Amino acid sequence: MSEASFSRTTAMKPAIISKPDISKLDLTFKTFDDSFFERIAYQQPLPSVNLYTLATSIKNLVCLEGSLLAGQQYSKLNVFIPDLISKCLELGTKRLTKEQIAEKLDSLGVSLYFECGINRFHWQLYCLENNLKQSLEILHELLAYPIFPNEEVELIKNRLISDLEREKENSTTQANISFLRSIYPDLHPNNQFTTEKTIELVKQITSKDLQSFHEKIFGLNNCIIAVAGDVTPLAITNEFERIFKKYPVNKVTELDIQLKAFNKPMYTNQIQYITIPEKLAVDVKIGGPIRINSFHDDYWPLIIGCFTLGGSFSSRLSDYVRDNLGLTYGIYSYIGGCEGKYDGYWAIEASFSSELLSQGLESTLQETENWWQNGITEEELIISKATICGSFKVQSFSSNSAIVKVIKSIIERGYTIEEINNRLVKIQAVKLEEVNNAIKNHIDINNIVKVAAGSINKHGNSI
Repeated sequence: MSEASFSRTTAMKPAIISKPDISKLDLTFKTFDDSFFERIAYQQPLPSVNLYTLATSIKNLVCLEGSLLAGQQYSKLNVFIPDLISKCLELGTKRLTKEQIAEKLDSLGVSLYFECGINRFHWQLYCLENNLKQSLEILHELLAYPIFPNEEVELIKNRLISDLEREKENSTTQANISFLRSIYPDLHPNNQFTTEKTIELVKQITSKDLQSFHEKIFGLNNCIIAVAGDVTPLAITNEFERIFKKYPVNKVTELDIQLKAFNKPMYTNQIQYITIPEKLAVDVKIGGPIRINSFHDDYWPLIIGCFTLGGSFSSRLSDYVRDNLGLTYGIYSYIGGCEGKYDGYWAIEASFSSELLSQGLESTLQETENWWQNGITEEELIISKATICGSFKVQSFSSNSAIVKVIKSIIERGYTIEEINNRLVKIQAVKLEEVNNAIKNHIDINNIVKVAAGSINKHGNSI
C-alpha cells in the first residue's frame, strides 16, 4: 500500500466489505474434464527436456516459460552470481552485440525476461506465432553463448547496488527480512540476507565469476518448458530439438537441503522495531514456522485455515481490525515458503499509522489467538473452499501466460500435470476437524515473531 493512500486511515474509516452470503454462492464443485488434459501434450524433444504444450484459441500469440537447474543454491562461491547472470544475459554473446540483441527483440516484437530462483533459473518468452522460430534462436543464443563484458557487468552491478541502497528505506522489505531471519538459519532457502550483506556480496562478483558459473552449471539440466497459444506440439518440439540439440546437459541434479527452521524462532518475547524515517505507514509482519511443506497432508487444511483468518476482505482479520475497528486499509494472512521440500511459515501482514501501531498489533494478536483457540466454523470452511477453488480456476486459466505459469509451476514442484485437478479435489475433501487440528498442530501461538518497520523508535513510539 502506498504511503499516500495509507494517510487516509487517520481521517476516515475504511468502507465496510459485506460478507459473502453463503446461500447465493455457487458451491457446485467442478474439476477440469479429461479432454482438457488430453489437449496438454507432453514430449521430450531432447534428453532432460520436458515440454508441455497446450494449443489455445488465441490466434497469432505464443507464450513460453521455462526453467533449468541453475539457481542460487548451486552457487557455492556467492549465491547472487546466478541472480546477476539473469540481469546480464542480454549484454552480448559470442556472435551478437548488446545492440544487435536489442534490435532483434524489438523488430520481432519479442518479450523476453530472465529471473533466478532458489533452485531454478527461469525465463519468459512471449512472441508472435510467425516469429517463434527466430525467438527460440535468440533464447538459445543468450542461454548458450553469453560473454559478460566486464564494463557492462560493472554498470549492472552499480545499478543493482543503487536499488539495494533504496531498499534500505523500504519498510515492507526490511520487515520481511527481519521476520525470515528470525525463523530460519543463514543457509536455509527461505532465509534472506540483510540488505547490507547483499550489497557486500554483489560488490564481490566479477565477470569471471559469471562466466565460470555459466560454464560449469548452465545446460539443459532437468529443463521444464510450458507453451500455450497458437502453436502445435509437433511444431514447437521440432523447432526446440533443431535449435537446442547442441546445448549441453551438465550433470546437475536436485539438491537435498536438510536445513530446517529454528526449533524456537528468535525474538518471540519482544517486538522488533525497525526505524525508517519519513514513512506515513508502519509495516507489520507477524507469524512463525509451520514445519511442513506442500506435500504434507495438513498443507491444504492449513491453507484453508489461514485463508479464513486473513485471505480476503471478508476474512476474520479484515472484518475485525479493518472494518470494525477502522485501524487499517489492508491486513491479510497467508502460508509461504513451502515450495518443494522446504518447511514453510505462516504470516500476517498489515500497515498501521504509527499512532495506531500499538492498538493495531494488540487487536491483530487478539483475533489471531481467538482463531487459534476456537478454530473456524463450518460456514467459513465452505466459503473458503469455494473461494480458493474459484480463484485458482479463474486466475490460472484466464490467459495463455497464466496457463503456462501454472503448468510450469506444478511440474517444477514435483507433481504430474493431473495435480491441476488433484489440487481442487484435495481442497474440496478437507473437513472442518482437519482444518482446526492443523491450526493447533502447526501454529505455535506462544512463539510468534513480531516485526514493525517505519517511522518509529526502538520502543515503537512515533517519531
